[in-house]
Amino acid sequence: MTTSLSASNDIAGKSVLPAAGKYLSQTALVCLAYFVTGRLGLAVPYTSGNVSPVWPASGVALSALLLWGYRVWPGIALGALLVNFFSPIPHVAAAGLAVGNTLAALTGAFLLRRMPAFRLSLSRLIDVLQLIALGALVSPLVSASIAFNHGQPCRGHGSSTGSATRWESY
Repeated sequence: MTTSLSASNDIAGKSVLPAAGKYLSQTALVCLAYFVTGRLGLAVPYTSGNVSPVWPASGVALSALLLWGYRVWPGIALGALLVNFFSPIPHVAAAGLAVGNTLAALTGAFLLRRMPAFRLSLSRLIDVLQLIALGALVSPLVSASIAFNHGQPCRGHGSSTGSATRWESY
């Protein structure tokens, strides 16, 4: 006979604690990897302290979502917030950029999972082309659009002039 305490920790004969630990460790790992690769991306010299032509954190985010599922999105969001929080922009803008970065990764994962025969192994040319088209070209447009609409101008571009250049630099 099981007690109510042990019954609440079991779902279909499996303990909930190892599953929660796995989820938390995966989410924490995604957050840490996103933060580290985001800081590396910001170390690339460019015209602004929060915009970079190279953003390896996007690859980390997309990979995590494809391998572990949508449930690790909080790790991406927190990592993106921390990267942008410690850059020389207002904290409200950092939150907006974190939302954009998270939604871009979610969009890329969603689009790739909708491809009928997409394989994560990337063993075929079509898989690589889908990853490039949807993961590297289409999904960053989400982040760029949110950053542009959030009103965070790049250094060197005024908020009322150079709108096309500002959007392209994100």
